[in-house]
Amino acid sequence: MKRILLACVALGVSGASAAELATPQLYRPTPVVSQRLYEWTGLYFGINAGYGWGDADSAVIFTGALPGGTTTPFGLGATELTGTTLAGTGRLSGGLAGGQAGFNFQSGGIVLGGELDAQWSGQRGSFTVNCSTGCAASLSPRIKSVLTARARLGYAFDGIMPYVTAGGAVVNVADDLTMTVAGVSATFPSMPATVLGWVANISTSASTTSRRERRYPMCSASAPPRRAPDIRTISCASASITGSARAAAAGC
Repeated sequence: MKRILLACVALGVSGASAAELATPQLYRPTPVVSQRLYEWTGLYFGINAGYGWGDADSAVIFTGALPGGTTTPFGLGATELTGTTLAGTGRLSGGLAGGQAGFNFQSGGIVLGGELDAQWSGQRGSFTVNCSTGCAASLSPRIKSVLTARARLGYAFDGIMPYVTAGGAVVNVADDLTMTVAGVSATFPSMPATVLGWVANISTSASTTSRRERRYPMCSASAPPRRAPDIRTISCASASITGSARAAAAGC
């Protein structure tokens, strides 16, 4: 009798183990959460340096400051310049250096932001201009500083973000005039002006700490009249400076 009971127990245990092995096991896969390597949201600031070049168009019109609107007494003499115009175009080039501060906000892959930057500029040039009365003259325009405020739109691929910017620019420019009339040479005081313009660029940031970009500021300026330094060529010159400049800069 003991042998029969033991056999039954053994069979029961064996049968239960087989049933458990036949039951399919259910597994739930672990969800995969995508994580960005770079997060673009936040404030930033840095410094930059580069090189700029561009084109300048200058025009100067002489108006008389003496009674009768002449540049010489009674409008007499070979150095009378009332109505004389100077016009020419030339190239500007020079170094750039400055700093910038801004912010980014990232939503998915889209990055929105804004930036304010200030640049010292050494862009300058010198070229001969046409004189309507046969005088010889040269102009030396230069860009002294550039301040821009821009909005930015980009799309982030983790640590790489192509983007475009556009905004306004405040440009400080100056134009130096040297001319010779009837054998008399004179150099005018610098004609400065601070003007508004616009700026746009397209570029790519390789990380949150460095980037390269190319900017295209455009501006136009009008300078107040300046009196010639030589009493033999008493006159006033009103200058209008228009132009564009491209600045390639790398910074962090």
